[in-house]
Amino acid sequence: MTHTIAVREGWIELRYTGVVDYAARMAALDDMASAVNDSGVRRILANYTQATLGDAGDSAGRQDYLSKAIAAASLEEADVALIGLPPDHARAAELAGVVRNMRVKHFGDEAPALAWLLSSE
Repeated sequence: MTHTIAVREGWIELRYTGVVDYAARMAALDDMASAVNDSGVRRILANYTQATLGDAGDSAGRQDYLSKAIAAASLEEADVALIGLPPDHARAAELAGVVRNMRVKHFGDEAPALAWLLSSE
């Protein structure tokens, strides 16, 4: 498995490990939707610091993933802090957030990401 999800106090951690392609990210999105629905928590830290992104040239996979992320009803109005993503991937996620009325922001480290994520309490 290329991801783990843990419901913390007031936030959810999605941690990716190993080589993560778009199919793995779509599977993680399904698991995240279940965690959000079950917990009611809409503050998410997506941590890519232990992952290597695979399928960099897979534009069809990227479009499918972004479409799925945008359409995910459980993520509407979520706050999502990203760490460890390349800038072009972070920009795409931030744009998807605008479309779905989500606050999405990319950070270099976990501490400021969590501070931002939990500041909306």
